[in-house]
Amino acid sequence: MTGDTPSQENTANPSRSRSSVPLQLAFASLRGLRCPICSKRFDPAGKGVAMPFCSARCKQIDLGRWLGEEYGLPCVKSEGDEDDEA
Repeated sequence: MTGDTPSQENTANPSRSRSSVPLQLAFASLRGLRCPICSKRFDPAGKGVAMPFCSARCKQIDLGRWLGEEYGLPCVKSEGDEDDEA
């Protein structure tokens, strides 16, 4: 139909609908997730899982990287920000 509303188009194509995200997570749990620290595959429904990490150890390693400033978020200063130039 040429008079479809955007919501009708999204339901016709499941890859574009918002409901596809939970579906992707369901399939991810079937094949396992990959830990962002050690890259080990793990079952997210398993005992002792510290999502999105495979273990408490990997969770602590990630926290240490954040606290040690190995990770960071980009900061774009605008022209009005002169805090460091005083």
